[in-house]
Amino acid sequence: MTQETSTWRGLLGQIISDAQERQRIADLLRVNPITLTRWANARSKPRAESLRQLIDVLPTQRQRLIELITGEYPRLFAEEAWQEDIAPLIPSNFYTRVLNIHTTSSLFLRSSAICIAVLQQILAQLDPTKNGMEVCIAQCVPSQSQVAPSDVQWPRIHSLRTTFGRGTPPWNNHENQTVFFGAESLIGQAALRGHYIVIQTRDEKQRHFPAHATALEESIIGLPIIRTDRVAGVLSIASTQPHFFVSTRLGLAIHYAELLTLAFEPHEFYRIQDLDLGLLPPAQRQQSAIANFQLQVTQTMIQAQQQGEPLTRPVAELRTWQEIERRLLHQTWEEA
Repeated sequence: MTQETSTWRGLLGQIISDAQERQRIADLLRVNPITLTRWANARSKPRAESLRQLIDVLPTQRQRLIELITGEYPRLFAEEAWQEDIAPLIPSNFYTRVLNIHTTSSLFLRSSAICIAVLQQILAQLDPTKNGMEVCIAQCVPSQSQVAPSDVQWPRIHSLRTTFGRGTPPWNNHENQTVFFGAESLIGQAALRGHYIVIQTRDEKQRHFPAHATALEESIIGLPIIRTDRVAGVLSIASTQPHFFVSTRLGLAIHYAELLTLAFEPHEFYRIQDLDLGLLPPAQRQQSAIANFQLQVTQTMIQAQQQGEPLTRPVAELRTWQEIERRLLHQTWEEA
């Protein structure tokens, strides 16, 4: 039986005595497993943001860790919003609304209706005073080798693309912005790991994901939209406030990502082992390739018609996104 410990270092030592758990925590914190051992043995002093993240990745030990860490660092959580004035759960009537959309909407409209409803609800619940929040969904871009949902060959996924977005000031015009994400991004890494990733400060994101760091966001979380070992995309929530995703807010974000699984069809979920994400240019360098998207779609349809293979507009749009993805991946390699 595990003995009660009076320090957070002792508790950490007990937890990481399991090698697999030690490696899991190290991966999520993006540190060497040896670093965890040094923390537990009091041979190294972790940064404040690392301690906050440690609490996030050990939810079953959260309260005990907060109590023990506060004993050594009394002011660590003094300025954080640990006692939050938001409801700890998604409202039951919103679950009812999403289920109603799922069962009554046409297949063509179901996904967008659920995604937009969920994004709007996240803003209403997590940012009721409009301090500044951006929420978006990035979906896996199916490979050009995937010819139909029933294709027996699982496609390799090389990127994710934003398909839905909403925001409160300073994110006023996010709805129409499209960005591709690869292995260089927080969104790409959340998909590859099949687990949420939390960044609590702008400086932290600049260190780990510089290609997509912006001056607007402080905290950001990427949560895979996942069923067992298959992922459809990633829910991203960014806030202008540092250390935003703690306690209740983190739990709510996880629940919303789970709810979003209702927005996607089974064939839109891809095995995590089939994610082969490339490297994409920073968002601002992607815009020239994405500009005039509808004109590019029209050109794709005209070319297909001339070749005797007419396309519907949805298929033409998908092929155009795939071609843009190909050009962006090629651009990155040329510049490497």
